[in-house]
Amino acid sequence: MTITKPGWTILLTLSASVLAGSTGCAPAVAPAPATVSRIAVLPPSDATGAPLSPRAPADLGAAPTQSLGAILAAEARTQLARQGFEVVDPTLVETATGGRVPSSPEMAAEILRSAKLDAAVLFMQVRRWEFPYPTFRTDEVIVSLDAMLVDPTSGQVVWRVRRPAKPVPLHGVAIGGQADAVAAAEVMKEVFASLGQRLPS
Repeated sequence: MTITKPGWTILLTLSASVLAGSTGCAPAVAPAPATVSRIAVLPPSDATGAPLSPRAPADLGAAPTQSLGAILAAEARTQLARQGFEVVDPTLVETATGGRVPSSPEMAAEILRSAKLDAAVLFMQVRRWEFPYPTFRTDEVIVSLDAMLVDPTSGQVVWRVRRPAKPVPLHGVAIGGQADAVAAAEVMKEVFASLGQRLPS
């Protein structure tokens, strides 16, 4: 089949539109400011600002598992430490929060400011976290969440990333809390990849 000159024009226009769409849908996330070196990880909340609902055990006879909020906070601390950030001891954070779960970046900043902790605060909000099948056994978890670093003094968000709803492959079949743990580790690596490394001074 021979493509005429107008046909080539249409084809090139469509190709350019596809390329522009594919590059425009994933904006780059700037690294954290150089002034951020110490981070306090606060308990994550759900999309409404409420504490994350407890996860059901893998089966009725299973022992209670760690909550999703605790799993995400622990994985966030691990990943931030690997990238060279100083992470505030979770015991100090627990004392500072007094059991409160921040529902907004402003509340997260206020909690740290009132506790007089010298650190940026990590605020996370989970918009979606669910198994794609009506079963406790799965090979992926669908996750959407926001993560922000907030300056507690000014209350300003200095770094932000939004993960759109998409599957997290588990590279095998997992059950219940095990799937949550594997997915949390993968998501935290992905989310904090743009923060960059902090080298020892």
